[in-house]
Amino acid sequence: LALKGGTRGYRIPDWQLAPLPARLTREVLRRAHIASEWEIYDWLHLPSERFGGKAPVEIVSLTNFDKLVDSLMGALRIQD
Repeated sequence: LALKGGTRGYRIPDWQLAPLPARLTREVLRRAHIASEWEIYDWLHLPSERFGGKAPVEIVSLTNFDKLVDSLMGALRIQD
């Protein structure tokens, strides 16, 4: 996920340096190809009541990965 930041060019969110958040980002991008980069960015990094007041990139683990991706797809209203 790379975001255009005006005249500063593209920026990559820091969480993509960690393995599981990077994997989560790649999977969401793969499945949510019709959503905008900024919409995906917001859904991945903003705290949500859906996730106990935390951001998906903060709570992703090997045990909740698939459920988290499915929940994000539902939030983005994207079906496979």
